[in-house]
Amino acid sequence: MEDEFEIKGNGYFKLLITRVHGFPEDISYHGGYEIECLLEIDSEGFKVTTSEFWASTGELLEFYNQLKKTNSELSGTAYFRTYEYNLILTVNYDVNGHVSVIGEYRYWGDNLKFKIDSDQSYIQHTLIQLQKIITKYTV
Repeated sequence: MEDEFEIKGNGYFKLLITRVHGFPEDISYHGGYEIECLLEIDSEGFKVTTSEFWASTGELLEFYNQLKKTNSELSGTAYFRTYEYNLILTVNYDVNGHVSVIGEYRYWGDNLKFKIDSDQSYIQHTLIQLQKIITKYTV
């Protein structure tokens, strides 16, 4: 099984880790380990597939912790931002358990904005996927 997580709803956002640098010896100054990723987004009439970017497992851990808290409280906001700010995700909960995923992806000068409407039942699966990644690469 590959290291990936997905947020589903009226579209989807999927991040696939293709390579982990330094594991388990060298920790990145961004937290955790540097990772090369592929991205797929399907939202409101456009689709991005297999676009490459870099992030860190430390950033994934921070996102996981925020998402876990907001999902258990069914309120609040969780953020995922890469250190180069080429990917920014904002996951907002409302009082009825509805989830709005608002994102921005920058690639070679293009700035793609997207939105996916979801709910807490989909986020449970996302948390399970993230937990597997975090457990595998926790320092």
